[in-house]
Amino acid sequence: MASQSKKTRSLKRTSTEELEPNNIPNKTSRTWPRFLVIQSTNDINLAKTSFLISKGLAGLAGEPKSVKKMRNGTLLVECAKESHATSLLKSKTLANIPIKVAPHNSLNSSRGVIRSQDLEGSCEEEMLENLAS
Repeated sequence: MASQSKKTRSLKRTSTEELEPNNIPNKTSRTWPRFLVIQSTNDINLAKTSFLISKGLAGLAGEPKSVKKMRNGTLLVECAKESHATSLLKSKTLANIPIKVAPHNSLNSSRGVIRSQDLEGSCEEEMLENLAS
């Protein structure tokens, strides 16, 4: 009985508009280096100073997505946010250790071969133009 006494509500559509390609905001994806290599400029093995480095990284740029110790004594830092990457790239010292920060040579890019029978008649310039985004 209680369900019969409830008033039924009708859904009203307040406004309708048709989405056109010109009305959709253009999301341009900015690329930034997600993988950074941090190395000491005075031959200190950064991989052996873990507590200092973890606190220093959190203080400089916030908590990184991941930090891996490399065999050569450098650190590979994966940044989750662009602001973390830019602040780390500007850094000159980390826990009173002079450092040099650079984007990783190969992890920040991708390479590959495109194989498709549909693209057989296309020229390379046309493919590059269409894949630029």
